[in-house]
Amino acid sequence: MNEKAKISNSKLLLSGSGIIAIIGLSIYVSLVYGNDILPYLKNPELLRKYLLNLPVPVHLSLFLLQILQVIISPIPGEVVQTAGGFLLGKYWGLLFNILGIAIGSAASFYLGRFLGQPFLIRFISEEKISKFSRQINSEKGFWGLLILFLIPGAPKDILSYISGITPLKFWHFIIISTIGRFPGIFVTTYLGSQFAIGNYRGLIIVIVLLIIGFIFYLIFKKRIVNHFLGD
Repeated sequence: MNEKAKISNSKLLLSGSGIIAIIGLSIYVSLVYGNDILPYLKNPELLRKYLLNLPVPVHLSLFLLQILQVIISPIPGEVVQTAGGFLLGKYWGLLFNILGIAIGSAASFYLGRFLGQPFLIRFISEEKISKFSRQINSEKGFWGLLILFLIPGAPKDILSYISGITPLKFWHFIIISTIGRFPGIFVTTYLGSQFAIGNYRGLIIVIVLLIIGFIFYLIFKKRIVNHFLGD
């Protein structure tokens, strides 16, 4: 079995194990604590007050978790961002989300720069490193990297590591990364904040707009990618 197949199988095994663990934990919590949790799920404000009253510094916890989810890419950032909006509101939630992600991105960038490609190959395929490095170093590198950070589902955390092994200047990277991530951070934070106040109408409107935007992106994806990332 070649190295590429080993990496692919390891990722599949890790993802599958994670999904099974989450499903199992969800079933266990539902069966054991379902009656205690149900009132909080029916009343988001009650849940928010309960979480804010826990003996844990919520602002600091979310901030550190946001940093970690960038460095440890399997942690779903959208979940943490939505939680930030739910607990801290759209303004403070947005601020802490952006700061946490910016610091996490900076840490990933410098980890890539100091540890180099031999380190990255351990958890990122050599083909992917070569592909993204070539795009970042191309004439369209600035706009190409920005588009990659804007594209839904793009491996943004991996891009932070790979950017570190290219000649890209740190401040150029952090500006591109922050601008590119901002729309997604704003939307997820807003969704969390609206759920906290029970504004389900606003949630539905935003979700519908997101679906329309995603359909538009899928239709024109090839043209966009070719224009900004083509050789």
